[in-house]
Amino acid sequence: EKLGYAWGPLTGNPTGHYCLDFRLEMHRLAGKKIAGLATAQRSLDERLSRSDRAQHGNGYGFRNERFNGDPLVLTPQWFTALEEKDGILRFDFVSSERCMSSTPTLSDRRFDALLTGAGFTTQTFQRPKTAPPKVRFEAEEDKEESPTESRGILSPTTKSRMGERRREAEAEAAAHKAEEEADKQAKQIREGEDPIEYAARIQREKKAREEARKEAAREAKRKFLEEVAAREAEESDYEEIRETDCCAEWWRELTQSSSSKLTPSLYSEAYAIKLRQKGRSEEPKKKKKVKRRRKKKKKKKGSIVEDDDEPLNPSSDYRQGWESIRALQSTIGGRYLSTDQVLQVVKRLPSQDLLRVEGIISLFGRIVDLDKFHELWRELTHEEGDELIHRLGYLNCGNPMAMEWGGRVYKLNLKIPDEYRMAE
Repeated sequence: EKLGYAWGPLTGNPTGHYCLDFRLEMHRLAGKKIAGLATAQRSLDERLSRSDRAQHGNGYGFRNERFNGDPLVLTPQWFTALEEKDGILRFDFVSSERCMSSTPTLSDRRFDALLTGAGFTTQTFQRPKTAPPKVRFEAEEDKEESPTESRGILSPTTKSRMGERRREAEAEAAAHKAEEEADKQAKQIREGEDPIEYAARIQREKKAREEARKEAAREAKRKFLEEVAAREAEESDYEEIRETDCCAEWWRELTQSSSSKLTPSLYSEAYAIKLRQKGRSEEPKKKKKVKRRRKKKKKKKGSIVEDDDEPLNPSSDYRQGWESIRALQSTIGGRYLSTDQVLQVVKRLPSQDLLRVEGIISLFGRIVDLDKFHELWRELTHEEGDELIHRLGYLNCGNPMAMEWGGRVYKLNLKIPDEYRMAE
C-alpha cells in the first residue's frame, strides 16, 4: 500500500494498469521508473531484432493512454518535469521482456504452497455460460397420495412451487369440509331441546363464528401492515457507505477504464494526434445518411426515476480474490510459472467484474511458455476476452500457430497499428 503503483516497476513486473497523480511522490517515482523500463526494453528489442508489438508502432509498451480524459501517445520523453504537470494520467503498460524458454518453472509442491500462502482456496469456479441453458422437466413421484393421482393426472413434485400451492389448497379444502361437518352437527336438534331454544342457539353460534372470522381478518391485516411498515423503515434507514480502501478504489478504476466504458473514438483521436505530430492530417470521411426506424419507448405509470443497478462497492468474493492476487504478486518474486499453473489460478477466481483478467495480467510477465497462452481463453467469457485484448493487445495475446482462440470473433480497428499488423 505504501509503494502503490511503484511496486510493479520496482520488482520487475511492470505489466498492468496505472492511474498516476503527479502530486504524489510515489506516483512520480512510478512514472519515471516505467519510462526507463520502456526505453531499455525498446533498445533491447531493436538489438535482438524482435517484432514491434506496441499499440502505436513506436516500440514502447504504453497502451490506452489518457491524460485528464484526453487521449495521447505516450513516450518516455513525456515523463520529464513531472512536478510541473498537474492532472491524472491513465494507461496500460505491457512489458516486452521475455525469459528464456529453458527457464525452470515452479514445481507442483512449491506452487501449491505459494497459492496457499497467498490465500487461495481449493474451490474452483466454472466459466459462466453465455447462452441460456435449456430447461428440462423431470417427472418425480409424490410420496403422498392426492385426488389428482387417483384420476391418473400427473401432479407437480412436492418440492416445487406448484406442489406447495397444491398442498395449501388441499389443506384449505379439508378445513372447509371440517367446518361444514361441524355446522351440520350443530344444526341438529338435541334430545329434549325446545324449538325456541334451538333457534336462539343457532343464531348465537352463527354470530360467534362471524365475529371469530372478522377478528382473524383484523389480526391478519394488522400483522401485514406491521411487516410492511418495518420493511419500509429498514429500507429508509439503510444507506450503503462508499468504501475508500485500496481494493474499492482499484475496482472503480478498472471498471471506469474498461473497454466497455471508453468512447469508440478514443483510438481514432489518438491516431489523429500521431498524424498531426508527423505533419499529416487524416482524410475526412463522408457520412452516409442512414434512415433508422425509432422505436417508441413505453413509459410505466408512476416511474419518474430509473433504478441504478450499478453497485457502489465491490462484492466480498471480488475483495477476497483481489487480495489473493495482490498477495501472490508480492510473494512470487523472481519465480516463473507455466500456462497450466496460471490456468489453475484463473479457475480459483470468480468470474465477476473482470477479476480473472486482472489475475492473468498480474502474472503475464512471469509466464514461460507464452506460446500456450491461447489455452487460457477457454476459461474466459467473451467480455473478459475482449477486456484482455484491450489491455494487452492482439500481438501479445495471440499465437500464429493457434489462431482459433476458442472460436472467438476478431474485432480489429485498422487505424490502430498493432491491430493492422494483426490483420496482415
